[in-house]
Amino acid sequence: MKWKTNDVVIYKNNGVCLINRTEEMDLTGNGLRKYYVLTQYYKPQMTIYVEVPVGDEIFRTPLSIAEVNNIIGAYKESDWISNDRDRQMSFDARISNGSYGDLLAVIGALHRKRSEKIKNGKKPRVVDEKELMRAESVINQTFAYSLKIEPDQVPGYIKKAIKEYK
Repeated sequence: MKWKTNDVVIYKNNGVCLINRTEEMDLTGNGLRKYYVLTQYYKPQMTIYVEVPVGDEIFRTPLSIAEVNNIIGAYKESDWISNDRDRQMSFDARISNGSYGDLLAVIGALHRKRSEKIKNGKKPRVVDEKELMRAESVINQTFAYSLKIEPDQVPGYIKKAIKEYK
């Protein structure tokens, strides 16, 4: 067991989580197994159970401020994929893999396309909006925790930092 009670971890698309305890439970009907019992840092009413060996492999430690700034400094917007199905598959894979650079690239592309559509009097696609919400949730929570700001302040921080790096 790599992690302990009260550790703060980044858990996939759930963002920042607090390990409340470990507990042996039979959640799958396959006998007792040891689980990390987590709550989302920004949504403490949500409880998540992650089997210990799985958590040991996929949990990440929160980023430092320098790491956040390096990720933003390396930002490159993703090219737009015009085929809806291909775009959804690509963006879903990039969001699921959890690379912060990929998440920022997807967010940038989706924001750019959203602005174009609105400017042309069209609505953004619902599936694109869902992918945007997923990616922003992870970035906003992760960066907010590291920067010691609120999640809703992260987009402004990123925009300002990108302008400074250009």
